[in-house]
Amino acid sequence: VYVEGEDIVIDFVYSNNPGLDAWVSLWPADSDPQALPSPSAFWNYICSDSQSSACGAQPTGGAVTLNADSEGSWTWPITCGSWKAYLIASRDSSLSYSSVAASKAFTVGGATSQPTNV
Repeated sequence: VYVEGEDIVIDFVYSNNPGLDAWVSLWPADSDPQALPSPSAFWNYICSDSQSSACGAQPTGGAVTLNADSEGSWTWPITCGSWKAYLIASRDSSLSYSSVAASKAFTVGGATSQPTNV
């Protein structure tokens, strides 16, 4: 559970090499993980926890923080409700994306917070 306006920290581990352009993004929890609509609500690349995909080595684990500095089609703070974090292995800006991993659903709007894992 996250408080509205709180940074959302997504820890990830992925052993199948998602690629240097892989990114973590948020969509409403009821979204289809194989047809996630473009653009996403909020996102950051996994190799730099920012909008830059420049990194020397492929990360297979780490943390991404989503907040007011994140790119996305929505305005921060994220709205109250049920969300999931998705690992996307492509930078292709198609009409939809396919997830290679997803978190459990989490809630924004509660009074306490807990970390989220992908």
